[in-house]
Amino acid sequence: MRQKNRRLVGVIVLIGFFGCAVTDESKLEEGVSLPAAAAAAIKAHYPGAEITDVILEREGVYEAVLEQEGRLLGEVKVMADGSLVEVTALITLSEVPAAAARVITEKAKGLKIKKLEKEVTYMDADFEKLDSPLVIYVAELIEGEAVSEITLTAEGKLLAEEGPAFVETEKQWQDTFPVVKANLVDTGRNRYFILEPGYQLNFEYGQDRLLVTVLNETKLVDGVTTRIVEEREHEGGELIEISRNYFAIDKTTNSVYYFGEDVDIYKAGKVVSHEGAWWSGVNGARFGLMMPGNPQVGQMYYQEYAPGVAMDRGENISLTDCPRRGHGPRREHKPD
Repeated sequence: MRQKNRRLVGVIVLIGFFGCAVTDESKLEEGVSLPAAAAAAIKAHYPGAEITDVILEREGVYEAVLEQEGRLLGEVKVMADGSLVEVTALITLSEVPAAAARVITEKAKGLKIKKLEKEVTYMDADFEKLDSPLVIYVAELIEGEAVSEITLTAEGKLLAEEGPAFVETEKQWQDTFPVVKANLVDTGRNRYFILEPGYQLNFEYGQDRLLVTVLNETKLVDGVTTRIVEEREHEGGELIEISRNYFAIDKTTNSVYYFGEDVDIYKAGKVVSHEGAWWSGVNGARFGLMMPGNPQVGQMYYQEYAPGVAMDRGENISLTDCPRRGHGPRREHKPD
């Protein structure tokens, strides 16, 4: 089960008080032209700024870099019709809301704040307008040549910590699970994980698709009868991977454990590798905790423990927050 972290990073630029000015240049480097409506929208928000570069991110979506007197101000992602998608602005600590500034200052102890950004997202990944803009702050912190980063809300709520300054010691991540194997069964469910034959999840975004199916098949892995969950993944309409994942659920706690997977990687319709395959009990691999039956905020655990192959981890940071939909519709099919 390949874990793909698809993080929607909002590209922000300073809100109108740049006092900057957008020139009338709408000609991009390398011959790409910024549509008049898009150029006008940027000019309306940032009068006086200069558009120094434009990238055609995808059809109908442009990313423009803004400068003033040789100083980088930020970036704007805009649609051809002038609708703002994302705005990124370089800011100073004095421009960060007080609650967020306190957290940044605390996290930056012993480090240097290299860069601060305000990111405002107006549309989701499907280019549907959000009910209200999503605003976050990103601080880049350095110690010597090491770079770390924190992401947080205006209220000071941490969304992410990345980099060597925030590396957790391995002892904080649970990598062994004292279960009684006789209590592990191949069918069941908890609040967040359904392990019942016939259950499906279908994720789609354009021509990309991931179909997850709980099969009416089992496999003995590491002395446990596990349920097989198949994943079929397409990119650009082309099949790129089929994996058969092995799960078991503890009938006393409803916690779901992950015992490994068989993987077929496809290219042009042919299997070209089995990268990522592993099985609990083989070559030092151990089963991981995929989903606790009674999750608690702060839990940190390995979902896969296969050194050199797969070492995915999970951390429960909230039991109430709902992430914004970012990768197309999700369809479920529940067994009768």
